[in-house]
Amino acid sequence: MVGRSPSSADLSAEDFERDELLRRIPSLTNGDFYAINTKTGERRFTSACFKLHPDETGLSIYSKTVIELLDLTLAAVCRKPHNAVASIPGAEPPRRGLRTDPDPWPQDVPEPEHPRNAAHALIMGITAMERPQQRDVARAFAAIAVLVHSPPD
Repeated sequence: MVGRSPSSADLSAEDFERDELLRRIPSLTNGDFYAINTKTGERRFTSACFKLHPDETGLSIYSKTVIELLDLTLAAVCRKPHNAVASIPGAEPPRRGLRTDPDPWPQDVPEPEHPRNAAHALIMGITAMERPQQRDVARAFAAIAVLVHSPPD
């Protein structure tokens, strides 16, 4: 599996900066991940969408460039029917002192053979930050994230 192209391993740091980074969102109906401002009606992602779990070393994302090179749709990033996909600019992690590292074909995921895994990468450096900084990064990513795939109704 490792070495199959195209994959995120083919991308340089500059390629990631020009890319769109795709993040799987567990649900748009769960208020933990997607909230509605009751005054304005604006819908927004919450910082929970961009927080690391305690056992993670980096924030799991997918390269839109590689997804497209593989002729996959953005829906391929989803594992469950109620998942959604958000996008953040690839220039955002370096702007915050972070880096995006290729991590194609991770074996510790459900469906490790799924073609989407060729596009897998990790935003690294978050664990080295203090808790308030980690929270700020998650909030910043949530604030700029754009919904690029919604689950079917």
